[in-house]
Amino acid sequence: MKKTKILVVEDERIVAEDIKRSLEALGYKVCSIVSTGEEAVKQAGRYKPDLVLMDIVLKGKMNGIKAANQITSLYHIPVVYLTAYADENTLQRAKITQPYGYIIKPFTDRELYSNIEIALYKSRMERKIEHLNAVLRALCNVSQLTTTEKDRDRLLKGACENLIGTRGYHSAWIVLWDENGKPVTAAEAGLGEDFFKMIELLKDGKLPICGEKALFQSDIVVTSNPFSICTNCPLAGKYKGRSAMTVRLEHGEKIYGMLTVSIPRELARDKEEQKLFKELAGELAFALYSIEIEEERKQAEKKLRESEEKYASLINDAIDSLPSGIFILDRDFKIVWVNRTIEDFFGIDKNSLIGRDKRKAIKERIKYIFEDPEQFEQIVFRTYENNTYVEKFECHVLPSGKRKERFLLHWSIPIRTGALVGGRIEHYYDITEQKRAKEKLQQSYNKLKKTFWQIVRTLSTITKVKDPYTAGHQQRVTKLACAIATEMGLPDERIEGIYIAGLLHDIGKIAIPAEILNKPTKLTEAESNLIKTHPQVGYDILKNIEFSEPIAQIVLQHHEMMDGSGYPQGLKGKEILLEARILAVADVVEAISSHRPYRPALGLDKALEEISKNKGTLYDPKVVDTCLKLFTEKGFRFE
Repeated sequence: MKKTKILVVEDERIVAEDIKRSLEALGYKVCSIVSTGEEAVKQAGRYKPDLVLMDIVLKGKMNGIKAANQITSLYHIPVVYLTAYADENTLQRAKITQPYGYIIKPFTDRELYSNIEIALYKSRMERKIEHLNAVLRALCNVSQLTTTEKDRDRLLKGACENLIGTRGYHSAWIVLWDENGKPVTAAEAGLGEDFFKMIELLKDGKLPICGEKALFQSDIVVTSNPFSICTNCPLAGKYKGRSAMTVRLEHGEKIYGMLTVSIPRELARDKEEQKLFKELAGELAFALYSIEIEEERKQAEKKLRESEEKYASLINDAIDSLPSGIFILDRDFKIVWVNRTIEDFFGIDKNSLIGRDKRKAIKERIKYIFEDPEQFEQIVFRTYENNTYVEKFECHVLPSGKRKERFLLHWSIPIRTGALVGGRIEHYYDITEQKRAKEKLQQSYNKLKKTFWQIVRTLSTITKVKDPYTAGHQQRVTKLACAIATEMGLPDERIEGIYIAGLLHDIGKIAIPAEILNKPTKLTEAESNLIKTHPQVGYDILKNIEFSEPIAQIVLQHHEMMDGSGYPQGLKGKEILLEARILAVADVVEAISSHRPYRPALGLDKALEEISKNKGTLYDPKVVDTCLKLFTEKGFRFE
C-alpha cells in the first residue's frame, strides 16, 4: 500500500529529525524537512504531499501561518500546525487559515497519529463531498436539460458541457450507435482536438476497450489507469493521473450508446459516485427515448396534417396506417369513416360504427369504454353544439378483454371544404407512453431528492466516528428545534431548513481532537477556544453545498447570543437568523438536561431555569416562551 507522504516544516533540526523518526515509526513517509516558510511552499509544490506538519514560528520572512495559507490556496493540501505556542493571539491568527489540526508541543506519538489521521479523513471527506456536490449539480442541470432540449445533438453536447462545467468531471464524451452497434454520432467536452482521432476510430467501426466492454454489460466499466492500460486509445493521454468510468445508455431493451467521463482515481470505485453516474446515464437514455417518441409523434402529426388538406388522401389505406385513431363525420354527425386504429383503441369493429349517428353511438356504447363516461359525452357534445368549436382533452380508456388500457388525447376540427363541409374530423392520439414517461421523470426527481437526504444523513453521522454524544445530541436538538418552529407557525420549507441545520449544526467538531471532545474534566482555555471554532469549521464544510435554505449560515450562527456575547461573529438581536436563535435555545436546553463527558445531566428543570433567567439577554424571548410552552403545556419530551 502506498504510504502517506508528509512534509515537515520545523526550524529546529533536532526537533525535526525527532518528528521524522516518530512519523516513520507510525508508518508515514517524510518526503522532505524544511525550516522556512518559503521553502515549505516550494517543496509542497514539488512533492505534492498528502499533509503538511507546520511549525508556526519559522526562520525567514514568512512564518508558518502565511506559508500554510499559500499551500492550501495553491495546492489544496491539508495543514496541521505543530507548535509550542497556544496563546489566544496565535490561535486566532492560525484559525484564519482553516487548519486541519493544531498540535501543541510536547506531544505523544498517539496524539500525533490521531491528529494526522483525523486531518487526512477530514480532507478526504471534504474532497468527496465537494465532488459529489458538483456531480449532483451536473445531474440537476442535465435533468433539466433533458426536459427542455428536444434536439438530439444539442442534448448530447449540452450534457457533456454540463458534466465538466460544474467541475464534477474533467472530461466527458458520448457516442451513439445504431442497431448493429456501429457509431452514428458523438459529442464531447474537455477533450478538444484530441477527440478528432477518436471520431476517426469510430468511423472505422471500432470502439476503445472501455466501449467494447460497456456494449456487452449494463454495469459501469471502471478503467483505473487508462494512460498506461489503454495504449491504443487516442484519448489515453487525456487521462494521466485519472481514472475513466464508462456506462452504456439504455432504456428498456434498447441500447443507445455510451457515456465516458474522467474522474479522480480515488473516487472511481466509490459506490455513491457510481450510483449518481448510473442515474445520470439513465436520465440521458430516457431523454433519448423521449426524443425518439417525440419524433415519431411529430411524424404522425405531419402525416395527419397532410391528410387533412386533401379529403381524397384521407379515404385510403394511409389513414388506416396512422397511429392516431380517426373518425370522419358528415354535417349530420353520421360516421362516414373509421380507421383500423380506432378498432385497436376502442375494441369495437369499425364496420359496426360506419353509417351510425355518432351521438347515438356515444350514448349507447362508446362512452362506456372510458373511465368517466359522462364527462366524455359532455365534452364531445359541446363540440357538436358549436361546429366551429375545437377542444383538446385527455381521456382514459379502461382495459377489457383484448382492449388495452390507454390514455388518449382527443381533439376534433370542422371540415371547411369539399364534399363533407360542415362535418368533423375527430382524432384520438395515444399518449400512454408520454404519460408513463412523465411518471418516470417524477420518479427520477424523487430519487434525486432521496439521494440528497442520504448525503445530509451521511454528513450528520460523520461526527459519530469521534464523538457518539454529539450524534445523539444533534438528533435531540433537531427534534426540539423543529417542534419550536412548528409551534411558532413557521412555513414548512423553513422547518425543513431547521431540521437539516439541526442534524448538521455540530459537524464542525470533526476538526476537534477526540481527546478534547470526550475529556472528563474541565477544558483549558486553549481547548475551549479550539472547540469554539466548530461553527466556523461547519460553515466551511457546508458553504458550497446548494441547500434551499441558508443551512451554512444557520450552523455558523447557532452559538450567537442576543446581547452579542456569543461566537464566532458576535452578532446581536435580529442580526442572527431566526433559525439560529431557535437552534441556540434547543441546543442549551438539551445540553443542560443531558449527560456530558465532564458532568452528569443537570435535569430539565435546570435547563428551563437557564433559558427563563436569560430570556431577552442571551436568548430570543419569543423562542424561549414557545419552548417553555412545549414542555409545560404540550407535554414535549426528548424521548
